[in-house]
Amino acid sequence: MALWMLPSRVPGDPADDRSLSITTTALLEGLHGEDSEAWSMFEQRYRPIIAGVLRRMGIEPRELPDLAQDVLLSFVRDFRADKYDRDRGRLRGWIAAIARNRARDFHRRASRTVLRRGESAFEELSAAADVERLWDEECARHKVRTLVERLKRETGFQDTTFAAFELVQLQGRSAADAARELDLSISAVYVATHRCRKRLAELRPIVDAAFGEDGATG
Repeated sequence: MALWMLPSRVPGDPADDRSLSITTTALLEGLHGEDSEAWSMFEQRYRPIIAGVLRRMGIEPRELPDLAQDVLLSFVRDFRADKYDRDRGRLRGWIAAIARNRARDFHRRASRTVLRRGESAFEELSAAADVERLWDEECARHKVRTLVERLKRETGFQDTTFAAFELVQLQGRSAADAARELDLSISAVYVATHRCRKRLAELRPIVDAAFGEDGATG
């Protein structure tokens, strides 16, 4: 499959159920060949994380799709050329380093014409350890989004149940605030969040396994 034929997705899209059934090890094996499904799943799994890292390094939203795609293509080329060595570091570190370099180059090009707001953000987060920390944080966020989307697809929970969970667990609102906003009792909010948390705990090992790959992604 030609590199320029990798499909584009909106950053933040959660991985679908089929991609979660494939380990990162299996995806990497598929990247060596012409397995278009492996390419698609790899991009689906890691593009949102890459976009999140780039965003926090000062890349503006309108620039994220192209720059995230560039990071993916760069990794693909390096991987096909056998430049990625697991013994020298984790997969997350390799991709995060590419993202850092692309963000640095972008800010350098931009600074030749006009100072960009994101440049200071990049300067503050330029160390390798900082970028890997961002990767871990964005990976955790993406996994939560993936879990919540899968929960919505698999259960028959009412919309208010998900709304209560998102307000309390994802937005940090109080149960009382959620109850007022959704016109529910506080006890109903607690029941809704408990049901969602219980099911998410059951689904979490599936998502963790998909991203874990023998510890390669952290």
